[in-house]
Amino acid sequence: MENNHDQPSLYVYYRIAGSDAMAARTAASKMLDLIEAQGRSAPRLMLRPEPDAEGRQTWMEVYEAWDSSSPAIVDRALAESGLAALIEGDRHLELFIDLPNDRERGDAT
Repeated sequence: MENNHDQPSLYVYYRIAGSDAMAARTAASKMLDLIEAQGRSAPRLMLRPEPDAEGRQTWMEVYEAWDSSSPAIVDRALAESGLAALIEGDRHLELFIDLPNDRERGDAT
């Protein structure tokens, strides 16, 4: 199986008030459906195990195949789902690419 190490993955994290968690979960499910309706793979949705000092949950979306057309699709789904209105503060975005390992290059010793 060949890996494309140049295809970036996007990690997005943000905070949700504990009191909004159920509404946010419903909105997030709608967001995932809207993204899939555009022919895209839905991101993984993750949750930090413990709330912060203010009781907020930290959520993360992981997009494994991010390209130049992705932002418009995700931004629209985020707004239409209602999730954007439940996020406290900013959404923090981090873009990463895979580091190839020696075995994939045939350099294993």
